[in-house]
Amino acid sequence: MSKKRIFLADILAQAGDVFGVTSSVIIGHNRQRDVSLARQACFYLAHERTNLSSKEIGRRMKRDHSTILHGVVTASERMKRDHLYRGRIKQLEAKVANSRHGDERPVNLDVVAAESARIFGLRPHHIAMRTWRPHLATARSICFYTAYSLTSLTKRQIATEMGFSLGRVEDGIADVTARLRRDAGFKAIVRQVRRRVKAAKPIVAEVAPAPAPIQKITVNDGPDWWELSDDDFISRRIAEHKARGGDFVEVWA
Repeated sequence: MSKKRIFLADILAQAGDVFGVTSSVIIGHNRQRDVSLARQACFYLAHERTNLSSKEIGRRMKRDHSTILHGVVTASERMKRDHLYRGRIKQLEAKVANSRHGDERPVNLDVVAAESARIFGLRPHHIAMRTWRPHLATARSICFYTAYSLTSLTKRQIATEMGFSLGRVEDGIADVTARLRRDAGFKAIVRQVRRRVKAAKPIVAEVAPAPAPIQKITVNDGPDWWELSDDDFISRRIAEHKARGGDFVEVWA
């Protein structure tokens, strides 16, 4: 019997409980030993138990695919000689398998901004405002943090998309990461935003279909009718017709 497929988002979310490292730190570039071990465990499980290619895992975790493969090999070798590390990976695998998240739907920045604003009673466009009122600054920082941890965007891309400096985005992510360690109430708010973002439908701009090219126009110019088929001639003819007070009768494609 094949094993149940698991999801990268759940691996990153549950790694915090097993390794004591948040998903944003795992995706980041901290090279401390405990962070590296957690990161390689995530590489390994994502490679072995999800449907994602090493290239896609790398894109989502902001790494080159060769780094992912190297991490998979490193974790696999360590598991052979370190039973404690192997046990932690098995524990992480079990927690993820029992997770009810199971959602690999893409997350876009518009959804993150909308949900980060909504939880504070704000509108999405408030997130991009330069006002620094406390609740607005907090919502904005949560937006930065959630976008960085749930999307494939880099900090620089988030800064560019939202119109803020890279330093502002980095400071916001750092502030949220620090508060998560000491403020249980704040942690609950961030978790709620993340749940809403994962459950939300992507925001897709509605684009009106392009009008079909005009093939023929019929105009009434007194007792006679003309059928016109040349676009340039049509434009001139209609202008002349209207200038004489004629009525535009019908257009079809």
